[in-house]
Amino acid sequence: MQFCAVTLAVALAIGLVQRGKAVHLSTTDPAAHLTMTLGGDLPGLRVDRIDPRVETERYVERIILRLTLAGAIYVTLVCLLPEFLILKWNVPFYFGGTSLLIIVVVTMDFMAQVQAYVMTHQYESLLRKANFKGGLPVR
Repeated sequence: MQFCAVTLAVALAIGLVQRGKAVHLSTTDPAAHLTMTLGGDLPGLRVDRIDPRVETERYVERIILRLTLAGAIYVTLVCLLPEFLILKWNVPFYFGGTSLLIIVVVTMDFMAQVQAYVMTHQYESLLRKANFKGGLPVR
């Protein structure tokens, strides 16, 4: 059997097959290269093709589903929290669920802006310490 331009993955797979081990490759690059190199099948070696586009779509869909579910649960809890506090423990609560949600979002946005402002000033002071102004040395 002759092989040309064998990668490490192909050499390892062929070596394992020749030792009587069953090998299953399920990646795009080594599987394609192995099929091209062999020019046919090798007993004990199974090569599956994975479509990267399909796998990426599945992954993104799964992550978006998880994030959407977590966000929906969070919004539901924040909106229902005042009602539970009022009904269960008679806590005087002056904000409804929607108002509380707006307050939380505005507070989170405000904190993000404060952090960005602080980082900008830290960066500017670092440039001043290094005697740089706009990326050019000051004379």
